[in-house]
Amino acid sequence: MGTVLRLSSMLCMMTTVFVGVAFPLIVTGIARVLFADAFDLSRIDVDRSLMAATMADAAAGAGHDDAAKGEALFAANCSACHQASGEGLPGAFPSLRGNDTVNRPDPTAQILVVLYGLQGVRVGGVVYPTAMPAFGVTLSDADVAGLINHERNAWGNHGAPVIAAMVNEQRAHGKMIR
Repeated sequence: MGTVLRLSSMLCMMTTVFVGVAFPLIVTGIARVLFADAFDLSRIDVDRSLMAATMADAAAGAGHDDAAKGEALFAANCSACHQASGEGLPGAFPSLRGNDTVNRPDPTAQILVVLYGLQGVRVGGVVYPTAMPAFGVTLSDADVAGLINHERNAWGNHGAPVIAAMVNEQRAHGKMIR
């Protein structure tokens, strides 16, 4: 009876380790191999004319989404993981403060991440296996732009502004990166 109990206990522990650790790693590894091109943020198409128009609108003070609404959207949708401070949680959720993608002049990668989510990304040499959900199914183009503008202007960040038309263009192209 004692041997059966020990074997049962070992089997239970091995199952827990496999389901809790090995299986997610295997699935993440397979997904990264199958969708390697989808996560290559250097291969993003950019509509330069739309970016130029956005910069002109921003310089003229037009096209800005309400800052308070962007902050509220971040608080409701993002702060549980990325924290109100934008610092994230080490090893689980990357910091948005000083984040290269957030501070890039071209906001396309950030728009795509917010619209379609992301998992298994490397930030500052750390791979973050926790999945970020896709907010494109619940937020409008204007809401996504407002949320991103909050991230691009908070915590000392200095990313270029985003307008709803830029979000709409990326949404029209379809899932993730071409």
